Amino acid sequence: MDNQPQPPITPSAPTAPNPVQPAPSPQPAVQNQEATQPGTAKTVIVILLLIIFNPLGLILMYVWMKWPVWVKILLTVASIILLILPIIAVSALIAINPKEQLAKAHDMERIREVASIQQAVRMYEKDNIGTLPSTLDELVPEYLAEIPTDPTTDQPYLYEVTMGGQDFTICTTFDSEENAELPNCVDSTNSFILEQ
Repeated sequence: MDNQPQPPITPSAPTAPNPVQPAPSPQPAVQNQEATQPGTAKTVIVILLLIIFNPLGLILMYVWMKWPVWVKILLTVASIILLILPIIAVSALIAINPKEQLAKAHDMERIREVASIQQAVRMYEKDNIGTLPSTLDELVPEYLAEIPTDPTTDQPYLYEVTMGGQDFTICTTFDSEENAELPNCVDSTNSFILEQ
């Protein structure tokens, strides 16, 4: 062996225990596991559609190639029209806004009914020497055939005697955005005025 001197062996200092390392953070759970798992309803539907429509498309392509040009043009125009018609229909519905039109119609009905109540109360007051009816029930059947009700809620309009029996108010609510700024109540001296 070599006669080279060996370094002296020194006792090593005791090593400190390894500090506890933090555990790795858990992986976030997949939020929508249903969409990624095979066999879900969506996957089955897509596969069935591909199975059905792929051969159908191939058959139609074969038949399409055999048809005369005028039939191809006719079918192309018909399919374009069928694609454009729903777009036009949806655009028309958006422009017409049936919900707002229905709300305006209900508002017009409310205004007519409140005006008829107002007129009946005035006639009652005239026939009873300045005395107002305490409720709308007193107007039926002589001044009103029946008590009008709101077209949406089917509840009677709010009628209240004010100023110690000298005046009255009839109140309603409006549905349409256009009439939302109108006052909700009328009395013996005013009425609703709608912009046509």
